[in-house]
Amino acid sequence: MFKMMFSLNSGLSIIWCHLHLILFLASLAPFTAAIPTKRLHNDTRITPRLAGEFRIMNCDSAQKAAINAALSEIVTITGIVSNRVLDLYDLMNVNGDPDFAAFTAIDQSTYDTFETVFGVELYSLGVNPLGIDALNVFNDICQKLYYGTSNIQGQSLDIWCGDSWQTTTNDQGDYYILADGSIDTDYLWDNSGSGLGWIIPHANIEGPYTCENPNTGDLAGYTGNRKSEDVSITTLCNEIIDRMIASGASLTSQAGTAYALNAISLDQIADNSLTLLLIHELTHTYALMGMDDVCHDYSYGEDLAYGWQGITALAAQSTADAIFNADSITFFMAAMYLSKNTWWTGLSMPLTDSAVYEEGITFQSQ
Repeated sequence: MFKMMFSLNSGLSIIWCHLHLILFLASLAPFTAAIPTKRLHNDTRITPRLAGEFRIMNCDSAQKAAINAALSEIVTITGIVSNRVLDLYDLMNVNGDPDFAAFTAIDQSTYDTFETVFGVELYSLGVNPLGIDALNVFNDICQKLYYGTSNIQGQSLDIWCGDSWQTTTNDQGDYYILADGSIDTDYLWDNSGSGLGWIIPHANIEGPYTCENPNTGDLAGYTGNRKSEDVSITTLCNEIIDRMIASGASLTSQAGTAYALNAISLDQIADNSLTLLLIHELTHTYALMGMDDVCHDYSYGEDLAYGWQGITALAAQSTADAIFNADSITFFMAAMYLSKNTWWTGLSMPLTDSAVYEEGITFQSQ
């Protein structure tokens, strides 16, 4: 993805990313309108968030339960994935030759999938330092997700079901006023209490940037950050998350299935997984990742690197971008967790032997 950040005199800056589109936003200092205005809605403003406060907002009981279950699943996934990557790192024996004879099918799957998803050779006439660096960078990202979700109640993060936190008027009841003095209701105000300010609409989208605007396409979610305080808001669009909940699919249940050759793709799994949607969005949050390790939605050519086709095209273009691409991180984690198969083609493939991983999960021969 491209990364663009706009910083204006308010001292705030925010980036927004999401699963299907990329949005460039900025925050502006609140001001009093030059012409009389009135409040459109939300006469009662939401109580400002506290620093280090996690909130699930505007979600019904089923949505809230599903989000909490997904967050718990992310703790499990990131712990297992980090261990698999560290095992591979140890086997690569960076000070000598890799111990390929000791590779199990699980290790080979980690090796093959990492090279495919991130576009880097781990070994070529010797251990590749760039590949080892990529393993370390990925593991840093993985561990930040692990520790962030393990301590989710201490994060300055909102997860909203729907976009009702965005309002047409600011805290003084004023609309956004353009330089010519006219009102522009495509600019929306952060009414979540997180202090992100005015949200500038995407230049290539007609109308405001919301879940309900049909011009934003099939939008699953988007994330915004307030850089100055590492405060983040993740929005999950109701139609998509309700469909994911209705599918009944969980990565934990799927991790217990050894799929037949080419029986299912990672794209199909991701399309029905609230957990994977949340992994994607949480990699965008300053609240969990900090500024240095936040992930983006990079482009390859004129397209954004979403889905298996997008992430492998990006891998062929740039490892440096792929290692910080949100969908690349998400798909690799899915492949590592669904460990009764190997997924380096993007489709289910059988493992070649039996191995018992240290968490106690048994992977059967196919």
